[in-house]
Amino acid sequence: MEYLRDQSGSNTSDTVYGIALDDYPEIYNLDGGNTSSVKVYRNGTDEIDHSDINGYQYNDATNTIELFETARPDVSDTYTVKFVEESATINNQDGVVEVKLSNIPEVYSDDNSTEPITFEVLVEGQAINYDDTKQNGYFYNQSNNTIEIYGDARPSAESSLSTSVGGVNYVVEANASTIGNDSYDIPVIPAPLDYGGVEEETEPRAMRVYYKGAEVPFHDTEGFTFNPSTNRISLHGSYRPTAADDARDIEIYSVTASTLKRTLPENHAVHEVRLNGQPIPLADDNDGNGYVINNNTVELVGDARPNINSLSSSVDLEVLHHESTDMILNNNGIALDILEQAESSETPILASEIDPSTISVSLNGNQVNPNKFSLRYNVLRFSDDINLVSGNNQFEVDFDLKHATGYKENDYTFQVGGALSGQNYTIDIESFDNLLLDLSRVSVTSREKANRSIELSDELLRFVTNERSKMGSVQNRLEAMSNNLTVFEENTAASNSRIEDADIAKHVMEQAKYNILNQVQQSMLMHKRETDQNIVNILL
Repeated sequence: MEYLRDQSGSNTSDTVYGIALDDYPEIYNLDGGNTSSVKVYRNGTDEIDHSDINGYQYNDATNTIELFETARPDVSDTYTVKFVEESATINNQDGVVEVKLSNIPEVYSDDNSTEPITFEVLVEGQAINYDDTKQNGYFYNQSNNTIEIYGDARPSAESSLSTSVGGVNYVVEANASTIGNDSYDIPVIPAPLDYGGVEEETEPRAMRVYYKGAEVPFHDTEGFTFNPSTNRISLHGSYRPTAADDARDIEIYSVTASTLKRTLPENHAVHEVRLNGQPIPLADDNDGNGYVINNNTVELVGDARPNINSLSSSVDLEVLHHESTDMILNNNGIALDILEQAESSETPILASEIDPSTISVSLNGNQVNPNKFSLRYNVLRFSDDINLVSGNNQFEVDFDLKHATGYKENDYTFQVGGALSGQNYTIDIESFDNLLLDLSRVSVTSREKANRSIELSDELLRFVTNERSKMGSVQNRLEAMSNNLTVFEENTAASNSRIEDADIAKHVMEQAKYNILNQVQQSMLMHKRETDQNIVNILL
């Protein structure tokens, strides 16, 4: 037995057949037209009109499609209901198709239009226009973050969106805090450097931005800017992305701090620094151009830092380094012939030191210029520009030693003639350390050594006597000089006192008087000569 059962679950009469819907459709244009939100088909192709006579009606109270009269099924009929489904989170059924956006979009438009370029809404595969009048098109409702579709732009039940509303592309920023500032903001991680123009508001060298293959200029209205405090690049004007763009349309090349730094192993020295294969010089300081070494870290500074772009985006910083080339030379060895000579003459060798003028160095078989190394105590140090090669390097060092066999005499210079230069007195006193060395040679282990020790003791006594006599003479001489200087000091002080106590005004007046008397005397003498001449002339 075949029969029909009412699918609505509602109390309909025997004249109505109900089809219950699981989801709620949006209701518009049910009376016909291409944008009808509900379509009912019998047996796959026979469309049923919207009518309460021989057609269907939608019962919003029960969410049911109700079939009337001849539209009701026979035993073998099947029905298909297509409809535009309202968003699962929005059940207004107000004739507006609403699409809830999962993220908050960035909203901006071209300078010559109010239509946002950050949305692309597709209905049945076709992009629909923005309509802020809400007549035919889409509108973005910021208060509930939805796209609202109105009028003929709404999808029909026949479209691919017949069971769910979608097809919305929009621009989203990574950080919601920058939305609404009329720019597209991109966080740059890790943080780039900002040398070469960002702080001076000129074209930066540490970063480049490309949009669809074209370089974006550094400009605050038609290009890009960079905020070092937030590490964000902002796109402005026509370089802001649209909803139709792909994320790969924007390319950012930047240089990070770690890219321009390399850490040296402990006790290693820099041999050469190269950037992308090109050698970099050592900078004078952190404000120079080249590389510097701070706390065992090599870092590029100044103009040595790269100018990045899409064609040279790779930054290959290579630091060639090596273990310290400082060499500790052995200055304790004594040649056998020197040792035999010293023993035969009973001459002690107190110490040995390297003769710098005799040092000869070869590196990997090649002679090294003496300007490339220096000696400090017994440590041989090489300059940074020594020609090392990759791998192992072999040094060969030859040098002579100088041996000390005694102590130099002590000389003292005294200033004895006042403040004038060259009035010096120099004395020389033999070092008594040599006496102690000679005493260490005293031995009575044999008769010969005992006799020699007696002779040595006599020599040392004479040495002490002579030095005591010399120092006594020097002491007397210094005391005489001291007495002379004391007298000189007293005379100088007395002269200074007389000069300070002089009556300057009195002496000036006396000098003026003497000048006047001298001039009067000369005048009278000349007058007398003229008078005598006149008398002679009269007599003649």
